[in-house]
Amino acid sequence: SGHYACLAVDSQIRAGDLLLRLWAAADEATIDDIVTSSRTEFDSWLPELNSDLADFEAFIRRVERSAEDGIGWYYCVEVGGVVVGQCSIETRDSEMAEVGYWITSDRTNEGLATRAVRALYGPASDHGFKTLIIQCDEGNQRSSAVARKAGFTQLGTVDLDRSLPRTSTQTGREVTWSLALGG
Repeated sequence: SGHYACLAVDSQIRAGDLLLRLWAAADEATIDDIVTSSRTEFDSWLPELNSDLADFEAFIRRVERSAEDGIGWYYCVEVGGVVVGQCSIETRDSEMAEVGYWITSDRTNEGLATRAVRALYGPASDHGFKTLIIQCDEGNQRSSAVARKAGFTQLGTVDLDRSLPRTSTQTGREVTWSLALGG
């Protein structure tokens, strides 16, 4: 992946009572709690997340390196000082970035993921991105609902390679959503 010469996306983004800030070493206990309380949902939809977060030091190194290299920003989402999830933005090319998100099991259905995704629009546009995409399993209705409520348009669905591992909940069909940023 190449480096793109443009401004860094903010290390902190405020949107009302929502704070998006890059994960930090001080978040280890918080991550441990989240992995424990949300393991079932992660196992269903984001199976790689449990292993990613299990090696906390490697996770934090990746967060820091991605931000330094200007290729990815992994934000914890805080409401009232409580971490309720993650929202990330990863460079796909000089004008496109992919948005990812998850909210802890006890805080879903509050609109937090949608608000966090929307909070990225300004910083992403300032960074020079023209398009944001979201990719999720066709069966993940919650993730699709976030994309729809955040203003994304469904571009299409593709069948993933059948040899790829997947969970019992995943359909093996990936939906791509797209949003053109104003500029």
